[in-house]
Amino acid sequence: MTLSRSLPAHLWLPVVLLAAISQAQPVAGQTGTASEKQLQLHLRSQVPEKKDSPAYQYRFEAQQWDPRQTAIVVCDFWDYHHCLNAVRRMKEFGPRLNTVIETARRQGVTIIHSPSDCMESYRDHPARQRAIQAPASQSPPDISSWCSRIPTEEAATYPIDQSDGGEDDDPKEHREWASKLESLGRNPNLPWKSQNTMIPIDRELDLISDRGQEVWNILQDRKIRNVILVGVHTNMCVLGRPFGLRQMKRNGLNVVLMRDMTDTMYNPQRWPYVSHYTGTDLVISHIEKHVCPTISSDQILGGREFRFPSDPRPKLAILIGEREYETRQTLPGFAERHLRDFQLRFIHADPEDRNLFRGIGQVADADLLLISVRRRVLKPESMKVLKAFEAAGKPILGIRTASHAFSLRNSKPPQGYQDWPELDSSVFGGSYTNHYGNKLKSRVVYTPLATRHPVTRLTARDEVAQKEGQPDEELKSFGQGGSLYKTAPLASGCQVLMMGSVLGHPAEPVAWTFTRVNGGKSFYTSLGHPDDFRNREFVSLLTNAIRWAAGQEPIRIEPPRDGEWNPIQTIALPGNPQPPLPFEFESREELSGLHTYIAFRSAVRIPKSWTSDKLRLHVPAGVPVRCWLNGTELKADRTSEDLVFHLPTDRIEINDANWLMLGLKLYDSKPPAPPLVPHLTSGTRKAKLTGGWQWIRAKKDFSKTSVIRLPAKFGGSTDTFFELEP
Repeated sequence: MTLSRSLPAHLWLPVVLLAAISQAQPVAGQTGTASEKQLQLHLRSQVPEKKDSPAYQYRFEAQQWDPRQTAIVVCDFWDYHHCLNAVRRMKEFGPRLNTVIETARRQGVTIIHSPSDCMESYRDHPARQRAIQAPASQSPPDISSWCSRIPTEEAATYPIDQSDGGEDDDPKEHREWASKLESLGRNPNLPWKSQNTMIPIDRELDLISDRGQEVWNILQDRKIRNVILVGVHTNMCVLGRPFGLRQMKRNGLNVVLMRDMTDTMYNPQRWPYVSHYTGTDLVISHIEKHVCPTISSDQILGGREFRFPSDPRPKLAILIGEREYETRQTLPGFAERHLRDFQLRFIHADPEDRNLFRGIGQVADADLLLISVRRRVLKPESMKVLKAFEAAGKPILGIRTASHAFSLRNSKPPQGYQDWPELDSSVFGGSYTNHYGNKLKSRVVYTPLATRHPVTRLTARDEVAQKEGQPDEELKSFGQGGSLYKTAPLASGCQVLMMGSVLGHPAEPVAWTFTRVNGGKSFYTSLGHPDDFRNREFVSLLTNAIRWAAGQEPIRIEPPRDGEWNPIQTIALPGNPQPPLPFEFESREELSGLHTYIAFRSAVRIPKSWTSDKLRLHVPAGVPVRCWLNGTELKADRTSEDLVFHLPTDRIEINDANWLMLGLKLYDSKPPAPPLVPHLTSGTRKAKLTGGWQWIRAKKDFSKTSVIRLPAKFGGSTDTFFELEP
């Protein structure tokens, strides 16, 4: 505001005060100022395509949040950590996180710093005192407790194994890091004492608390309904702390995770054996499906989402919109199994609007695009995204109906929509016209070029034929799932890797690569029927085509073996404790007389009320079982009906999650054990632990299995968790 110097002196002060008052909009409970500008956010969640469908699609919801009713909670962004790689990743995204916080603070957002276990360092800090002095409010039950699961997670399979603590350090580097922490006077296992200085705390505006009741008081006092969680680690503290996502969600707040301002504790040496960053994506996906939506930092700062500089994975966008070949189910399953080195983005057509692909903007900054779409048309702004991707010379791959993805049959698109009939010829180099009858069985054979091309050179030759002394030129062939497409003639420059034929008709190209006019790589195959995804030849073809497009070396796809993919499996008890046969053995006869050991484990939240009397675990007396509580083996008494284990109070984490593990010997020549039905008793209280338990193959002494490195609340999974009624 500009003031005129011609005002009389006696009016000058009132005008100055009026200007100051009009520009200062107070924030409830806060001494700073707030902008009237709303936060423009796009909340991303994942919902089943249909009720009980295994296929999920992204849903984006635009919301406007009042900054004065919004808080950012910075979870456990500590000064030090016991995992060196975790420290390195914090250094990568810390500066960006601080910029987010500074920007949000200027807009009037409340900033709550929550470095757990570090409150003593902030005893006299104004931001700590401000949190303590927030007026007490009526709080939800258990707001001060860790939350290991909410009802929406009960039916979900937790996506990673984090029970080893999630450290992904090189062992030598980890030992050196632990020595350095000791030299600094830090406990190598719990080295944190304060928040990292990368995230400064504003003494005038911010608050500091790691207590659920205090955080709740702050939110209620300031009438905050919107909460954004940032910090580490997503799969443990961000989800489970008293101020974490689960507590906020189950108590009715509008909570989101800022998905690019976080990290996980996940070790790629544990199931599902993916890269650390893919492990983070899996946890984020679990959150979007079963806990709460997510947002990204660019919605506060502009630009693009943050990406860890150390994340080497190419971004693969997969566009799915067809109803004939079930790729909404087959492609995600294929990608989860075979594309562990890629950052995956699935973009599905809306089930209610066949021409709407929510989230198609994610294609813009992807590195590769895979298309499985059939006869759709797009709004101009959506088509612009795809054509800009193609014009940039980025790799594009297509399967089956991608040849006519955006081309209607003998009709023009409705008003307000665009088609792209040239996609087949200009992007893939094909000329699809139709297909042969569905009843005509086709045979696919590799071409001589396939033996030299990176996409197929590992699989094109018939190794069995070579071993039998047949000529080296012998090429493999296999039956195709679905009808044979008419794709000839191809554009000049196409490199054909597979040909298919049906009796009495000319052979047709089935798979090829193509270099577009702008130099971009393209790959297309007319395969993609559900039966093809069960064919090792097709799986190898598609996997290595994607790797070729990304500039990666081809890999050999080995047939899966039972038990190899997930050594930690969830089973339901009660039941016969005979899990699937270990994959090394072809029959149970081979195991006759051989001692194989197995462990069942789960986490149980034990309220204080259950410890007022002696707490016992009961299993049928006929089951040869041993028992551990939080890594300590328990003593047992045998009754006529049960084997009874006594749970000592000093080993129980009261009002928190506790590890229970049962170890037993299986596959013996003796008669099979009776069904395993564990239950807890305390005085007159009784609770059957029926439901999900993990089973893990173990050595005879169970040493590696029973000593779990983290408390159950950190290392446990939501699909094997029991919560006792108080």
